[in-house]
Amino acid sequence: MRRVRLRGTLKDCFSDSVDDNYVFLPLSTTDGEVCILIHKNEETLDSIQTYIGKAVEVSGIYVDAGLRRYLQRVLVTPGPDGLSILSDIPHHNPTPKDLHALTNATPEEIAAVGPCKAIGHVMATWHDNTFLIKTGIGLFTTVTLATHSLPKVGDCVEVVGLPETDLFYLKLVRARWRKVEGSQCVGDPPTDILFKDILMNKAGDFVIYAGYHGITARFKAYVRGVSTDENGNPRLLVEQNGLTMMLDCSSCKEASKTIPLGSTVEATSVCVLDSESWTPNNGLPRVKEMLL
Repeated sequence: MRRVRLRGTLKDCFSDSVDDNYVFLPLSTTDGEVCILIHKNEETLDSIQTYIGKAVEVSGIYVDAGLRRYLQRVLVTPGPDGLSILSDIPHHNPTPKDLHALTNATPEEIAAVGPCKAIGHVMATWHDNTFLIKTGIGLFTTVTLATHSLPKVGDCVEVVGLPETDLFYLKLVRARWRKVEGSQCVGDPPTDILFKDILMNKAGDFVIYAGYHGITARFKAYVRGVSTDENGNPRLLVEQNGLTMMLDCSSCKEASKTIPLGSTVEATSVCVLDSESWTPNNGLPRVKEMLL
C-alpha cells in the first residue's frame, strides 16, 4: 500500500461511536470529502481540536471501510504527527457565518451552510457535553460539544459548530467554545410554572410545548424516582398533579444525593427541549422530552 499526502480543510473531529479507540476527521479537499481515521489516545481529541477549520496536510494510507460500505474513502494516519497545519485560512470553507443569519433559513439551507458561530450567555449545562446559550437577540441555541469540557452557567462564550435544527430552534453540534471577556450574565428571573402548562393542551391531552425551551422555571413537585443519564449523571423524576418530568441534577450532584424519595422539592431550573434534528430522511424530528 502506497502512502499518500492530501491537502484540504479539516471540518470536524469526533470519536467513532462503534469503536471508541478511533477518531474520525472529515477532510474537505478539491476532489471531495475524505474521512481520516486516527488511533485515539488521551490527548488526540484535545490536540486536534485546534486544527478544525484550518488548511492541513495529511499523510496516510487508504484502507477499506469495512462494514461501513457506503463510506467511500478512508485514509488511516498513525496519529496527530501525521497532520500538519498549512494555514489558518481554510482552503475551501469560508469563515464561520453568524448563526443569526439562519433564523429564516430552510432546513436544507441550514444543513448545507457549514460552520456557524454565535455569542451568548450560558443558561444551563447537562449531559457533560451539552449547554444552552441565549444570544444577544434572545435566540436560544443548544450546543453539543465535540469534547467534554463545559463552560460555567453565566459565562459569556463564543461558539463555533455545525448548525442543525429540530424545526423549533437552531442547534450547534460538534462545537468548540471559548470564553469571551466580560461580566457574567445574571440569569433571567424565574417564572412560576405548572407542569400542565408544558405538558397538556386545553382539552387535557398530552403535548410538549416547545415554547418553554429556555424559560427559567420555578416549581414545586414530589420526588417520585431517581435515575441517571447515559453518562451516569443523577436525575430526579418529579411529579406534580399526576404529570412527571425529569429534573437534571448534573450541575448539583452532591445536593441531589441528600433528597429522599417522597419528599417535596422547590426548584428553579431552565427548561430545555430534548429533540432530534432534521435530516432529509427525518422530515419531522421527534421531540423526546422537555427536561428541567
